[in-house]
Amino acid sequence: MRRVCALCALVVLGGCAKKIVKAPTEAYVTLNGKKATYRDWTRAEVCLVDPAVLAGDLDSMNAVLIDLLSQTSAGPEGMWADEHIATLEAAQKALPVALKIDAANFASMKNAACKIDGLIRAAELNAQATKRLEDAPQLLIQVKGHRAILAWKDAQAALISAAKEKCSTKVKAHAKPEVFYASEDEANHAQWVFCDGSTVVAAPGSPPTFVQTDAPVPKAAKKPKPQDYLDSASKFDSALMNRCPKMPSKITAKKDDGQPEPEETP
Repeated sequence: MRRVCALCALVVLGGCAKKIVKAPTEAYVTLNGKKATYRDWTRAEVCLVDPAVLAGDLDSMNAVLIDLLSQTSAGPEGMWADEHIATLEAAQKALPVALKIDAANFASMKNAACKIDGLIRAAELNAQATKRLEDAPQLLIQVKGHRAILAWKDAQAALISAAKEKCSTKVKAHAKPEVFYASEDEANHAQWVFCDGSTVVAAPGSPPTFVQTDAPVPKAAKKPKPQDYLDSASKFDSALMNRCPKMPSKITAKKDDGQPEPEETP
């Protein structure tokens, strides 16, 4: 009787034990020194796999995506450091395969018989990262264009100061106004700077305008007329004008013929 009871207990216990199956083969991605694992769970019995395996995949991928999204959240005219640009460029190569596989995983897991902790959060991050990579080609062009414009503007004061050194220290009587520096900004606003501090400015679609300096003119010199400045500006060699880089309006993203291969676990 005791043996029968023992056998019955084993049968009962065996029937209650949860079946554990092997998880799919892992692949991994690395970005900014962070490593994330992922697998194709669409054909796996996800409810029968050790939950810690799936949780590890979700947690590691979440960490990579949060880092990507936080470092690349600024708009085209926001503050982008070199490392942020490098992150977005690297992500375009490292993440597409993993994001696509995980998106399919999350779609299939919605119908799973068991509760999967963290599924909603992981799916949200996946969607956000996918959108960020879709926007990346245009965003990077805009970001780099804006940085180039800022660099050009930051350099103007030093360039004008250096160029002014070629101006004569003595203003001769009846001398024609001398342009020592000319520039055109990203919006096509032009200016010609003269040695006496006066400028001629021109906006797109409008005639050039003379802007008089507040600096005193030496008594020995005859003050030029506004038209003299306008004439000098019109005769200035346009090839010598320092033109600001222009912000690109739109690009057509190049479509890849294939996807990069996932990295294999060593």
